[in-house]
Amino acid sequence: MIIPDLVTIQGKRVRKGEIMEHTYHNVKLTAPEVGSLWMQYISDSLSKCVLDHFIYHVKDEAIGKVLRYALNLSENHLEKIKEFFIKEELPIPVGSRSR
Repeated sequence: MIIPDLVTIQGKRVRKGEIMEHTYHNVKLTAPEVGSLWMQYISDSLSKCVLDHFIYHVKDEAIGKVLRYALNLSENHLEKIKEFFIKEELPIPVGSRSR
């Protein structure tokens, strides 16, 4: 009977083959990743404009609550994507803007 080599990491016994070291690399985004983020930014900026308009005209409070939630998601996405572009030293897309 072969007993696998076991080691203790943070009080847990694991096989040596299951150990995964956590290393952090400053890896640049690939072109498809940048393109995907770019399109998401454009989409969320348009969603923000449309949702602003709907919220302005909505009469049903329940629907208004859902619209405000969706608007909050779009705004959060836009901020996070801006952070990615700034970190990568890439231009921030223009996107749609409210008047």
